Amino acid sequence: MKNAQPTTDQTQLHEARRQNALAQLRRRYDALDKLTGKTAAERVEDLRERRPAR
Repeated sequence: MKNAQPTTDQTQLHEARRQNALAQLRRRYDALDKLTGKTAAERVEDLRERRPAR
């Protein structure tokens, strides 16, 4: 019968994958910031201004 709780190794592997995914997202956003010269918040604000009101 399987344990309800994941093993320590599985937990550590999951956490390492999560941290790697977050680091990759940060690198992508940093690269996008450099390309556009704007932060994510500024890009979102621009999109909101361009979207027609409903």
